[in-house]
Amino acid sequence: MPPAGALLAEPQDTADLVRGIARDLAARNAGYAGAQAAPYPFPRRGMPPAVITGALDAGAEVHAVAEGASPAADARRRAVRDAERR
Repeated sequence: MPPAGALLAEPQDTADLVRGIARDLAARNAGYAGAQAAPYPFPRRGMPPAVITGALDAGAEVHAVAEGASPAADARRRAVRDAERR
């Protein structure tokens, strides 16, 4: 079986995966979950790390809005991610 990253051919695939994971965890009333994504294979497929990061954010943002999450918490998450990229 190929690694999950091999199945992510487009940024939308990544956003859909994040939304699905978030939806499933919310259905189980999970208060917190950590996930790790390695950006290494994506540039070879024409997706630079910033595109993948944007797709991860897009998937999380759609779910957060649907769940009524705090926009301030989302802004903090984006600020941390932006700082880590520098």
